[in-house]
Amino acid sequence: MSERKASNEVRMPRTLVRMSGWVHPSYFFQKPYKSKNNPQGMLTPASEPPLYVLPQNKSRVLIPKVASLTILGAIFYSGILLNLSLIQLTPEEQSIANLASLIFLFFIVVLGIYLGYHQSSQPYLFYRDGVIVRKKKVIYSSVVMVQKKQDILDKIFKTYHLDLGNKTSLSNIPEGVQADAYLQQMINYSRNFAR
Repeated sequence: MSERKASNEVRMPRTLVRMSGWVHPSYFFQKPYKSKNNPQGMLTPASEPPLYVLPQNKSRVLIPKVASLTILGAIFYSGILLNLSLIQLTPEEQSIANLASLIFLFFIVVLGIYLGYHQSSQPYLFYRDGVIVRKKKVIYSSVVMVQKKQDILDKIFKTYHLDLGNKTSLSNIPEGVQADAYLQQMINYSRNFAR
C-alpha cells in the first residue's frame, strides 16, 4: 500500500525552486504534489510544460506606477516640509529631518517600482486544465465568463484585460494578442472534454 501511495505523489523538481543559484528554503518543507487531478489547485509540476505562455506588457504597469509614486512622493515631501517649517527646530535638526524623509521616500518609490516590475514580469501560463494567474491556478470550468475590457490607460498603452467573472482577471495583455479567443477555446474544450 505504501508503495502505491508513493507512486501517486510527485516531488517538485529542483528547477522550480532554484533562483539565482540558491535553493529557496520552502523547498525543504513543502508537501508533495498530488498527481491525480491536482485538487488543491497548486502549480503543476515542470514535467508538464505550459501550452501557452502570455507575457504582460511591462510598460503598462511600470510607467503609471512610476508616475503615481513620484507625484505622491512629491506631495508627501511637501507636506513634510510644511510641517517642519511650523515646528521650532534648529537648522541642523531640520536638515536631518529633511534628509531622513527624502531617504524614506526614495526607499518607498524604489520598492513600489520593484514590486510593479516583479508583478509585470510574471507571465500567464496556460495549461490543459487551467491558467496560472499571479501564482494562483484558475481552473477553466470555474470561469464564469470571458469579457474583454479596456480603460483609459489600456487605450494609451494599447493593452486590454480579460475579466474572468470570479474576481480574477488577466491584465496588461497587448492588443495584438487574441488571448480572449484562445481562453474561450480552452474553456470550451475543457467543458466538452468533461462531458
